[in-house]
Amino acid sequence: MNVTRSIEKNFENAIRLFSTKKSVKEYNTSKLNHLCDQNGNIVPIACLPAQHHGLGANLGSEDDYSGLASELYLGVGTRVMLRTNLWLKKSLVNGSMGTVIDLLYEDGKSSPNDLPSVVMIKFDEYNGPGIGPENLVPIGRVTRYWNNKKKDEICSRNQFPLMVCYACTIHKSQGLTLDQAVIDIGPSEFSLGVSYVGISRVKTLDGILLNPFPLERLLNIKNRKEMNYRHGFEMILSMHKQ
Repeated sequence: MNVTRSIEKNFENAIRLFSTKKSVKEYNTSKLNHLCDQNGNIVPIACLPAQHHGLGANLGSEDDYSGLASELYLGVGTRVMLRTNLWLKKSLVNGSMGTVIDLLYEDGKSSPNDLPSVVMIKFDEYNGPGIGPENLVPIGRVTRYWNNKKKDEICSRNQFPLMVCYACTIHKSQGLTLDQAVIDIGPSEFSLGVSYVGISRVKTLDGILLNPFPLERLLNIKNRKEMNYRHGFEMILSMHKQ
C-alpha cells in the first residue's frame, strides 16, 4: 500500500471491505492466527460449531440462517459484528461491532470439548446498561430457521449471532455506517455499484483508505451492459421531460 507509515498506523484497526468472500475469509483467518494478548502471547482460538436440527440442516448457508455461521472461531480480543437486532434504542443492532472480552462456560465445562454459555462483548457504540467497568454485554446463542425445500424440511441452526469482522464483503457492509475502512474494490466491477456501496459506508473521505487498483478498473465500468441500459433509460426520460 503506497502510503506513509503514519497513515497505515492510523488505519491499523479499521475494518477491511473486500469485494469477494474469499478475500474476507483469508484476511479474517490471518488476523485470528496472529491474535496476541497484551503480553504478546498467542491467544487460543475456540471453534464453536452450530447445533443443527432437521434433515440436511447443516447444508444451509449463513444467509439461509439469517447470518448464523455453521462454525464460529473466537478468542479473547477477537473483533466481531453482531448479526441480529437486540436493543435498537441502545445501538445494539445488526452490524454493531465490538471486541470479545471473555467466553464463559458452565461449571465443570471448558474448551475445546464444550461450548460456552455466553460470549462477553465490549461493543464500540453500545450506550445501555452492562456488566462491570467495561460495560460488557453477554451474548447467548439464538435459533434461526430455514425451509430446506429440497428435503421438504424446516431446519434450525443454533449459534451465537456473531461474525468475525476484521473484514467483511462490501455487499454485507450495506447498512453500516463506519468511521474508517480500508477498501479493496477488486479488479473488476462484478456487480454494478459495488464501488459506490463500499465508499459510501464511511462517514468522511478522511476515513477511507483505498487499496491500489489500475485506472482501467474505473474506465471499464462504462462498458458494462448495465451502464448501457442506464444510459438508455436516461435518454427516454429526458425525451419525455421535453
